Amino acid sequence: MNLDLQQLRNICLFFQQLEERMKADCYHNIAVHARRQFLKYNDRLELLKYENQIQEANFERVKVNNVVPFSGMVAV
Repeated sequence: MNLDLQQLRNICLFFQQLEERMKADCYHNIAVHARRQFLKYNDRLELLKYENQIQEANFERVKVNNVVPFSGMVAV
């Protein structure tokens, strides 16, 4: 399942709020699970942000130089 940036942010915030609420209500096991899920989706969010930065940098380079980035070996 491919999630976009905003969806991943929303998921991260959900699990972060769930963790805080479960700690306040003394449900330690659910809080631990929510924390693990938050970390999992936060890693995916950071990776997607990084990939978007690379993609934008390549786009800017192509736009400025009118050069298509080399994507691999070309068979002749």
